[in-house]
Amino acid sequence: MEVRLVQGRVVWAHVPDPQRRNPKTRRCVVISPGPFEPDAPVELVPVTGTIDPTYPEEYVEMEYGPGALTKFTKRCAAHCVSVLSIPASVLTERGGIVKPKHVKQILERTVSLGDRVVRQSYPFDSP
Repeated sequence: MEVRLVQGRVVWAHVPDPQRRNPKTRRCVVISPGPFEPDAPVELVPVTGTIDPTYPEEYVEMEYGPGALTKFTKRCAAHCVSVLSIPASVLTERGGIVKPKHVKQILERTVSLGDRVVRQSYPFDSP
């Protein structure tokens, strides 16, 4: 199924965590502005349900619950300490969308975190 990519789209991607381990299929938010070509890299930020209260600056909480555009059913957040670059052709659409104001917060957070952000490109290396 072709993924209809736009900035803010929620997609599935098989990715590692920021420590480059524990690979699994994760929900991610597209942060690239586009346009999107099938083999061109798309920047994503993974979404997690495990929010560490020790480092609140690393997260942007997502809307969830009945009627949420994200289609998230539980509390979760974009984990802005990780930015992933993945070809559009290996992404699977989840169907949800993040509001532009939240995408803006994610982008601002990745900039403010500076060198703490782990940037990884597909295919992902092993540690």
